[in-house]
Amino acid sequence: MSVFHDISFINRLSIRLRNFSKKGSENVWNFSCPLCGDSKKNTKKARGYFFRSKQDRFLFKCYNCNESMSLERFLERLDPALASEYRTARFVETSNNIIRTSKPKESEIEAPKSLFDKSKLGQFFEEIRNLPKNHFAYQYLIQRQIPKSIIETELFFTADFKAASESILSATGLGLSKETYAKMRQNDARLIIPFAGADGKIRGYQGRTLDPTNPVKYITIKLDAHAPKVYGLHRLDTTRDKIYVFEGPFDSMFISNSVAVMDSQLYRVSDLMPDIPKEKFVLCFDNESRNPDIVKAMQTAVKQGFSIVIFPHSLGEVYEKNKDLNDLVIRGKIDPAALHSIIDKHTHKNNNEPSRFLTQIALNNWKKVS
Repeated sequence: MSVFHDISFINRLSIRLRNFSKKGSENVWNFSCPLCGDSKKNTKKARGYFFRSKQDRFLFKCYNCNESMSLERFLERLDPALASEYRTARFVETSNNIIRTSKPKESEIEAPKSLFDKSKLGQFFEEIRNLPKNHFAYQYLIQRQIPKSIIETELFFTADFKAASESILSATGLGLSKETYAKMRQNDARLIIPFAGADGKIRGYQGRTLDPTNPVKYITIKLDAHAPKVYGLHRLDTTRDKIYVFEGPFDSMFISNSVAVMDSQLYRVSDLMPDIPKEKFVLCFDNESRNPDIVKAMQTAVKQGFSIVIFPHSLGEVYEKNKDLNDLVIRGKIDPAALHSIIDKHTHKNNNEPSRFLTQIALNNWKKVS
């Protein structure tokens, strides 16, 4: 187990250790021993220590009860679940032989391919299908009416997104931008949506918060710097005439042969998937006629010759208060089985000047911003 991993688990445990503090050396931490109470008479007593051994392993020692053991054994005594996570991270790190003593250069950053399958990802996250049916993450997906086939085969959950991601990134030798790291906080429960390539191997994942008060709704981690940040490639048939493009993964789960690009500027899909002719893409923007950014992005898509979906005002309140497909399904406005035909019916092609002219007129009538 690398020193980084040990320190990561010590930090996670620190909030539960009374009088926890770092001593002069960066390799020594002091705290009140939770095994003996240390002590009932004086709550300021702190005679428990974590220190680094010559074998680069962290050990525990209490100079009150004289207990002495490895960090792993200490975790077992205090928190069996955390100890299990510690062993899993150690196994992955050892089996892939990727312990690093220094930060890799940018050109060297590449996660081992053995990590890119779901069985490996399942060592860091819990598969939704293995959660109790009354678990809040499972119930969240049921309430969103996400297709059962996807709930049972593709999605994961973690009670601590930051800790799990740190374990994965440490195991793969990858790093995080300061901006992404700043968004993370401890004990942040999130739904995990993996991004797989056409070969089915995992290239990254998105953590979607389950806390409506959390200002950071999504955090995306790329495990392959060269792979496009696109959800749905593993289910895509590029030989078909149409490929539907959405902003969010949830919307794309309702439509066959679709992808999500996590960006409201859907026309960028050609940069992410340059081998596919843009004539095949149907861009399904969120239904926000009062959002100037969405309207501008749709206008750009029309000028570039993409087919776009424009929902007519004749559908009134159905679309006015429901900005995306998932909203429509949740509120019972549209049968999920009818979504595909509705999208096709309101798709505007822009493969020549006359069609672009007609689409621009439809867009001008639809938008509610000048």
